[in-house]
Amino acid sequence: LLFTCVLGGVTLRNVKNVDTRSWKSTLEESQFVFVYFQSNECLPCQHADIAFESAADTLVGRIQPAIVDVSAETDLASQFDLYVEMLPIFKLFKDGKEVASFPAGASVDSGNLVGWAERQLLPFPED
Repeated sequence: LLFTCVLGGVTLRNVKNVDTRSWKSTLEESQFVFVYFQSNECLPCQHADIAFESAADTLVGRIQPAIVDVSAETDLASQFDLYVEMLPIFKLFKDGKEVASFPAGASVDSGNLVGWAERQLLPFPED
């Protein structure tokens, strides 16, 4: 199932636009969900939007890319203590639980996002 969402007048392919009502079902529909928390008020998000769309195109089929507009979805953002000045934020969920956050301050480009997400798919070494 392919999704599109409109972000700041730009259509993002293969990305599911998630709001508070669809949050739980989105996490239940796919084993892995890669969530981009952003806002149109966030200047760094303008660059990250392009990188995330490219990463979504690469990852679709293995990970469900999703986007949350923190400005519009304040209840959902508050669950993660997110606010516009912190953005962009990327998180990976597995089986409905958060398993990783993209490192703050890391370069947000498509290659880094894809590499980070793919590393999260690798099984953890057994002790």
